[in-house]
Amino acid sequence: MKPWKSWEQPNSERLCLTSRKKDTESIPYGRRGKTDMETMSGTNGTLHIETKKSKETSSKGLQVVFIKKERKKMSQKLRTSEYVTLGHPDKVADYISEYILDHLLVADPDTRYALECQIKDEFVCLAGEVTTKARNWKENLLTWCREAVDRIGYTEEYQKKFGGDKYTICGKQITIAIPNISAQSPDIATGVNKQGWGDQGIFFGTWNSESQEWYTKDYAMAKKIGKYLYDNVGKDPAQPYGIDIKTQVTYDELEKKIVKVVVSIPSVEGKITHKEVQTQIKKIIKKQFPETKDAKFVINGTGEYHIHGPVGDSGTTGRKLVVDFYGSGSRIGGGSPWTKDGTKADLSLNMFARELARLAFFHWKEEMPNISRVDTELSCCIGKQEVLCITTAYDDEGIPLHQTADERKVPTDFLINRYGLKTPKFARLCEEGLFSDGLEG
Repeated sequence: MKPWKSWEQPNSERLCLTSRKKDTESIPYGRRGKTDMETMSGTNGTLHIETKKSKETSSKGLQVVFIKKERKKMSQKLRTSEYVTLGHPDKVADYISEYILDHLLVADPDTRYALECQIKDEFVCLAGEVTTKARNWKENLLTWCREAVDRIGYTEEYQKKFGGDKYTICGKQITIAIPNISAQSPDIATGVNKQGWGDQGIFFGTWNSESQEWYTKDYAMAKKIGKYLYDNVGKDPAQPYGIDIKTQVTYDELEKKIVKVVVSIPSVEGKITHKEVQTQIKKIIKKQFPETKDAKFVINGTGEYHIHGPVGDSGTTGRKLVVDFYGSGSRIGGGSPWTKDGTKADLSLNMFARELARLAFFHWKEEMPNISRVDTELSCCIGKQEVLCITTAYDDEGIPLHQTADERKVPTDFLINRYGLKTPKFARLCEEGLFSDGLEG
């Protein structure tokens, strides 16, 4: 088939492609004769791609016919977000790294830190770069790992409640399997020492009026349900439930209601049946969150959920980015905010992106009363202070209302001091949320 010479649009009902051969036949829709046809359907109509042999030349011509279809009004517009609690293996890994960072910051607030963690069963692998003046910190790593796991809720008593290490872990059992830690690269340090950023990257923020927490409604509700079950059900020694919990909420934007709730929560084998788990958890959620009363519920979809935590699944730092940021409202730049000190853009510029979205929302609210959401996009270069910021306002249908773009100098120390990132607060942020310090409403 020859390369296309031109696009032709004879009228709004038909779109044709013609080849370089002038004798290629154009076949109106409905009078095709014998043709080869490929059809692609979309929300606005159906696209037919046809080929037919020309009588004169035996060459093939291609015609694209678009049959317009009246657009139907949407009956629903759904969005889904999930949340995982601190007992989830990936969050266990995040928390261990943040707990170690807190201890290093106590001894040396200028610690440079990028330490990844992986956990499977009782074995922890630590790898990364740490530059600190703290003394004997490597000798304390095992103690800090065990303390972190205990603080999450994986204690000896908790493990006994479930029936032993076949089902879950406890802090006392933790062993560091592979420590592989060096100092920060001097190439990176050169730029950071001059108040430049420790990496290049893109970072997204959003401020959404759909919920009191200024997130999408589905994400805000998934988070609230998950945190409630973790704090009041999973951590209660009298309850036959565990702390490795996942929640998922589907929300209908048009009807303004929650239509589905999915929960996975471990239970003690032999203490409670699957049907009892379904009944109890559903009752707890509906009582605590009345807006879920008409939702469809799915509790423990496999029917059995007893083995959990890092025994049931390995955990790795930075693997729950959508959960850590904005759920269905997320645009992900790439880097995790955890496992890093304040000079790392993945942490501080993500916090800055959220704050800039909030400031822009309330600044524009008076002149744009129909504003519903503001998104920000930041980008930076390693070793440089300049940050490009693009800010866009949207109405409740997602239509852009206004956009600004500017580049400004943002030294690392400015954000470190603004958000208090030399203080030992990282384990708490990992538990409560990256934006829990004044950036949630």
